[in-house]
Amino acid sequence: MHAIGSVVNSANENTEVIISDNSVTNSVKEMCRKHFSAIKYIKRNPPLASAEHFKVILDEASEDFLALFHDDDIMLPNYVAKMMSIIEGNPSAVAVGCNSLFFYDGEKYPFTLAHRFKFQISFKDEVSFFIQNLCDPRGIAPFPSYIYRTKFLSSSFVNLNHGGKYSDVSFLSKLLSLGEFIWIPDPLMLTRVHRGNDSGNISIPDKLKLIRYMIARGIEKKSTRIKRYKFEYWRIWFSDRGYADFSLRGAWRVRIVRKFLITFVFFRMTKFFYYQSLIQRIKSKFLFDSRLRELSELIEHYK
Repeated sequence: MHAIGSVVNSANENTEVIISDNSVTNSVKEMCRKHFSAIKYIKRNPPLASAEHFKVILDEASEDFLALFHDDDIMLPNYVAKMMSIIEGNPSAVAVGCNSLFFYDGEKYPFTLAHRFKFQISFKDEVSFFIQNLCDPRGIAPFPSYIYRTKFLSSSFVNLNHGGKYSDVSFLSKLLSLGEFIWIPDPLMLTRVHRGNDSGNISIPDKLKLIRYMIARGIEKKSTRIKRYKFEYWRIWFSDRGYADFSLRGAWRVRIVRKFLITFVFFRMTKFFYYQSLIQRIKSKFLFDSRLRELSELIEHYK
């Protein structure tokens, strides 16, 4: 109810608000009948899988611009006015994403920003967009913050083989072949963080699907960025599930993850310390030998 109310408060006379109810029960339907009877309401019956629900919404969109807002976040009052001014003022932009403040439902944590860019930035190709996601997965414009030019959207862009639960990244990347993304530093929404968030649960198979898609689209398979990305999510998975068994006879998956994490740590350490020192020694030796050889040749010449 808070999410719908916030969208209604941000809307203006040129905005149409549509509620797409994909829930199993009729509680949302009753709430809308009681509190939001003037708003267009669609009940998905039977309920669809999340990806199919997303595709249906994209196929049904008919206006020039579309914002897909999640059911547990809050849209701030100036979202529509600000985002429309940006996307209408940049004809090459296929989508605009804003900053967001994370707030923790029922917890006494301070608000934190989704990203800390001080100025408006843009992405014009898939690789730069992927690199940002690889380097700082929390330093991005949240998926529900985007507003799109509807004519560029296609339900065919939704493909769970390209990232599973993280296929929002591959979905966005496909739009970059049609134009640019703009991210603005203004926090125009609140992203609710609570124990029921599916985004808080790491799915390693889906992360690997997304990595394979990124590699297929031009990211170097053996790059340090890919290694760091894998390390971060294996570390989170291991901290959640692997600490329960430290024995050498633990589950095969835990042993594999432990080996990967240890290997990666040594890789980073040796890269910065041992190999860097070793390479400098080898370079200096070759340089010394080269100079010594040149001096010897010069002496022979003058003999």
